[in-house]
Amino acid sequence: MKYLNVFCKQYIWGLSFLLLLIASCKPCDDWTDPECPNYCVDETNPLCPNYDECLKQTPVSADFLMLERSIGADPITDTIYYDTVLSSSVITQALHIHEDWTYKWEIGAGEYEGTSTALDYSTAPRGLPISVRLIVEGPPNLTCFPDDDGRDTVTRYFFRSTAPWVDTTLYIGFRNNDPSDSMTLKVYYDFDRGNTYFSGLTETCLGSIGGSSGTWKRARIGSSTFGCYSAGMYIVQDPDKTKDFSKFKGTYSLGGPTYPDIPERVTIPFEGRIVKIRL
Repeated sequence: MKYLNVFCKQYIWGLSFLLLLIASCKPCDDWTDPECPNYCVDETNPLCPNYDECLKQTPVSADFLMLERSIGADPITDTIYYDTVLSSSVITQALHIHEDWTYKWEIGAGEYEGTSTALDYSTAPRGLPISVRLIVEGPPNLTCFPDDDGRDTVTRYFFRSTAPWVDTTLYIGFRNNDPSDSMTLKVYYDFDRGNTYFSGLTETCLGSIGGSSGTWKRARIGSSTFGCYSAGMYIVQDPDKTKDFSKFKGTYSLGGPTYPDIPERVTIPFEGRIVKIRL
């Protein structure tokens, strides 16, 4: 009997160890445990058990985006972050598009339908607010948004700038990310010569602007070949979106195959402050 009890105890211990071993070999199926291969807690992933389909849906919404598009060759298109535009071309786009929603725009005294508009405001007075209202209606999404009433309205305003900054500006800053490498760049209109010029890229540089385009945010300026080595400029004001419109960052480029002093075109970064001038 004594040996039987010992055998039974050893058997029970062995069986317990075997069960623990089997349990330890069982695949981990806890989807909330990062150690498990089926770990999945992304609420936006349809394959995860906690997937929430409402996170990718919206109630009926009239949110929209306004874009400013510059006029001229090689145009620039910018999001209107604030309320000022330089160009006369403004694009509006609904942010949420659904086939069973209707979109009605009320811009100034005009009414338009569709998910976007692209209008010319060249005859609109500068400095006065232009209202842009979008009215959207559609079937309410009550499953995800119990308060959705199937209608939304958003109104915004913008102004056409009264002071274009592209061709009457003094830039004071530095080159090559080196504050000790200072420079002063002036872009101005010469009434006697009837043209816009810029100076300061080189010691003897006086270039006639051959073409420019710009928005309230950015400007691109090219030149003809009046001693500036076919210069080009690209300027961004308020680069950090802090509403500091006196700050700028940009690049200018000089040279090219037809200029022996600078046979290879080079692009030089520069940044600093903008000072408005009138000449």
